[in-house]
Amino acid sequence: MATVEFNIEARRDLRAYRAWLRKEAGRRIADRWIEALLDWVEKLRDFPDLGTPRPDLRAALRTRVFRRSVTIAYVSVDGRVTVLRVLARGRDLTAELFSADR
Repeated sequence: MATVEFNIEARRDLRAYRAWLRKEAGRRIADRWIEALLDWVEKLRDFPDLGTPRPDLRAALRTRVFRRSVTIAYVSVDGRVTVLRVLARGRDLTAELFSADR
């Protein structure tokens, strides 16, 4: 079983997405939606290779889409899954990944 962790940028993404959802849909719906997303990400503990490989962007990078509205970008190496970004639909994964590396 792998461990799952969120890096700083992914945590920032989650906070920003939660804030936006609260504004648009209300606190209760936003909190339930984020909880469902976090539960879904936790499944990577048992199945770290579920996502689509994206070696064109970064070694060991994989992506998964949650409810057709959020892309989860993560790496799975040596029993550790690190979520790099949590991006709302329409955001440019390439630009977001490489701006975070600077």
